[in-house]
Amino acid sequence: MGSERCIRDSQGTYSHLALAAFHQRRALLTGRPDREWAWAQHARYHAQVGAALPALVGSPDLTPRGRRFVDEMAATYERLAEHPAPRGHTARAQAYVKAARALWRQRHAPALPPPNE
Repeated sequence: MGSERCIRDSQGTYSHLALAAFHQRRALLTGRPDREWAWAQHARYHAQVGAALPALVGSPDLTPRGRRFVDEMAATYERLAEHPAPRGHTARAQAYVKAARALWRQRHAPALPPPNE
């Protein structure tokens, strides 16, 4: 992954994690219709973090301090799952992440090296 890219990716994932937590708190504390909007936002950010976090957790390029940082992000991500968004919001968020990933791969496939087989 490279240390510079790893730092950039961890910063983006960290900010999305913070937004997921913020919207979850808002969803848990507000009434309708704000609650539904907050759950939708939480679900999308949470799904995006879930898509990015495995690459960070598995990165061999992390320093000891970076490893602790990523481990804490993973723990926070897991704690957020204790109060999940309603299923419909989660399903739409996961579909969004899947579609965004497919679109990214389609646009960047010519630039990617062939997979090891």
